[in-house]
Amino acid sequence: MEQAITIGLDIAKHVFQAHGADAAGHALFRKRLTRTKLLGFLATQAPCVVAMEACAGSHYWGREIGKLGHTVRLIPTAVGARGKQASARLTDRHPQDRQQQLAILGVAKRGGARHHYTSK
Repeated sequence: MEQAITIGLDIAKHVFQAHGADAAGHALFRKRLTRTKLLGFLATQAPCVVAMEACAGSHYWGREIGKLGHTVRLIPTAVGARGKQASARLTDRHPQDRQQQLAILGVAKRGGARHHYTSK
């Protein structure tokens, strides 16, 4: 099985959505993970870019994921509003988790460094 180069992560209260993609952008996995299983799953992945929407909990998760050797990119919601149609889903009032994680992944793969903030 190929290794994911980018993982789009949509965080929520109890269930997270993870979408892994290779260099060409092809989906390698789509996983629904509980809070307790997230770090265990990411520990089994080779170090890669993990992108998530910047929100209150993302800084905590960014630090924890960074400890596993991954590069964390926090994407502000405003980027979604200025980005292409796929990333506009980030500002939707009632987003579908699966759509939102795909939008996060799309912004992470397409955007420049000016759109990404690394959690420290």
